[in-house]
Amino acid sequence: MRNLLWIIVLAIIFMGEVQLWAKPKKRPMADPPKPTPKQELQIKKNITVPPKKLSSDQDLHKNIRHFNSSVWIEKIPMYDQGVRPECAIAVVRRLLDYYAKGNHVDMKALRSALGYRKEFGTNLGVMVQAIQRYSTRLRLRFQSLYDFKMTKDDLMAYNQKTDSRRSRGKLDSNVLDWSEFVKDLDFNAWRQMRCTVHRHEQRDAWKAIARSIDQGIPVCWSVYLGMMKEQKQRLPSGGHLRLIIGYDANRNRIYYSDSWGAGHEKKEMPWEDAWAITWHLFVLDPMN
Repeated sequence: MRNLLWIIVLAIIFMGEVQLWAKPKKRPMADPPKPTPKQELQIKKNITVPPKKLSSDQDLHKNIRHFNSSVWIEKIPMYDQGVRPECAIAVVRRLLDYYAKGNHVDMKALRSALGYRKEFGTNLGVMVQAIQRYSTRLRLRFQSLYDFKMTKDDLMAYNQKTDSRRSRGKLDSNVLDWSEFVKDLDFNAWRQMRCTVHRHEQRDAWKAIARSIDQGIPVCWSVYLGMMKEQKQRLPSGGHLRLIIGYDANRNRIYYSDSWGAGHEKKEMPWEDAWAITWHLFVLDPMN
């Protein structure tokens, strides 16, 4: 089992949201079962977005706001996921409502289509495959902007940046659960590692985010909560999907939104902190 460290760690991270109190061996690693032919017909019937409902590029540009060096997107509908581990489903729901107002996409059908399971949430890889499969019905097009693939060099660089006089914060290669490592994480050392070892990717990611926001397109942001303290954080730790909705070029900050209801429509974070907890960045833009 110890030799499967990275497979298990990455699989856990790829989960949209998971119950961290469950033991690793209880986390299902297999993909959710495929819909039966009857279920498939119901899914296709209830997730189809009429082309006429889609906003035009001009409509999306009307939602962009500017103030000094800040640029952000307004009028993104909120969907409160509550205590359910459905951040990924909530993000897709919000984007559909933003791109195609009055689309009448059924939430039950959407959950089935995107491989949601109420115990463990949504596997991002499965969700992306489903969106590509149903793209002509959902009118969404997937585009990857960044994927963090941790290497041994990253771990070595991180451990070198922790205080050598303390064992706390260093990564033990025998850890089988990423959440166990996060408990003792030296976030300053981790952030420094991500911003130095991956500085070129960080620069390119910022440019890609800015380009997308300037077109009125939010960016899907996969993070690992619990690595740093955040204000108004509902979940203690685990994989999470949120939306980046803006940026401030002079202050080097991003604006983002969580699907947690009122008070979470627009928040901000220093870009270096945001980069340190980033696992994936991708865009679901409308096929208009």
